Amino acid sequence: MITRELFSFYSVDRQTAMINLGTKKHPIGTIKVNVHLDYEVPDSIYFSVHGGKWYVSFSNEKDVVVATRG
Repeated sequence: MITRELFSFYSVDRQTAMINLGTKKHPIGTIKVNVHLDYEVPDSIYFSVHGGKWYVSFSNEKDVVVATRG
């Protein structure tokens, strides 16, 4: 898992995004991502390898509001 402090994320077009890994002081590199679903800028990202192919997953925390009777 890589948290928001260690990457920046921007859209190139509707199907392509770029992820810059690292910080300004310690840059690691840039990864091009082919996007298959609608998305928001993630809070964290996960990389995995399956069958020799690399995948990235996005994770966002959502605030949950619970209505109570008062």
